[in-house]
Amino acid sequence: MINKTILFLKNLASTTKSKKENKTYNRFINMLNDIERRDLTDIDKQAIETELATINPEINTDDFKTLKKKLNAFMCFAKKKLNLTSEGHYMSLGMTFGLSIGMALGMCFGIPFSEDKSLGVVFGMNIGMIIGMALGMAIGAYKDQEDKKKDTILNSKAS
Repeated sequence: MINKTILFLKNLASTTKSKKENKTYNRFINMLNDIERRDLTDIDKQAIETELATINPEINTDDFKTLKKKLNAFMCFAKKKLNLTSEGHYMSLGMTFGLSIGMALGMCFGIPFSEDKSLGVVFGMNIGMIIGMALGMAIGAYKDQEDKKKDTILNSKAS
């Protein structure tokens, strides 16, 4: 079923004139190739085949939005079932958490250390955001590197 879906998506990619659609098709082709190259158990393979049959991407191929939703649903399923993460997942999470926590802490520490309270809040928030985002990105990049070493990154980019 994976090979059949790959062939179907390659056919769609070759017939479309839209760069956006072509990029989406190629992204999912690369993801399916990445899943196929992995050494999966028979249970995992069967679950993937069943999920592909359930979403059946070949129905309603005229509507790109519907097909994209089906393919995204499969990508989420594959990530959960195979315990995979996408590239940059932890970095974006770390950046988000670092930004919000850094802003809150910067505001808290900026008020007491400034004579003008409004300037303390502004500078504290800005400095806190920068420091928090940098720390979050560093921690996230480290976690992404660990996942890359374990080969648990789901590659959807061209190799």
